[in-house]
Amino acid sequence: MIDVTVWGRTNAVPGYLVGACVLYAALTTGAMMGVGRYMVDVIERKNQAEADFKYVVARVNTRTTLGPHVDDEPTLAAAQESVIGQWKRLCGQHMRTTLVSHGNTLLAPIIGLILCAPNYVMERISLGEVTQAAAAFVAVQGAFNWLVDNYPRLAEWMSSAYRVGVLLDTLDLLEQPKN
Repeated sequence: MIDVTVWGRTNAVPGYLVGACVLYAALTTGAMMGVGRYMVDVIERKNQAEADFKYVVARVNTRTTLGPHVDDEPTLAAAQESVIGQWKRLCGQHMRTTLVSHGNTLLAPIIGLILCAPNYVMERISLGEVTQAAAAFVAVQGAFNWLVDNYPRLAEWMSSAYRVGVLLDTLDLLEQPKN
């Protein structure tokens, strides 16, 4: 509990750490969703570029002529450049989501301590209680922040599910009778 004075009136706020924990978790989840909003698309495009590259390489390898074709080199170079570009985009996405995730891991204990500091300064709780309350804050916000910790894996799964869905839709279109 903490006492908050507003317009000269003092109000006791019970369970303020729980409310602060929920608010902090909502902020970090919002930050992760904002930073990683393009991650599914980036993963999808990276997978497509890799598939296109594999197709081009397989096509070049299965030619029946003994010598390389003149047009093989630019085609292979363009496909490779596409893969490299998509991997760079994915690395940027991973860097940003990692920054939010690990920043949260480093910042949460400090936030917990800062929220408990007023009661310690007013000598309402001991240093041990501050440490326990801050540790509880970290544990509870860690449970609320499942999405922050698992966003890259979830984006990978969503990208894979989307690709399977597109494949199934395409197969359904192929099976439809033509009029």
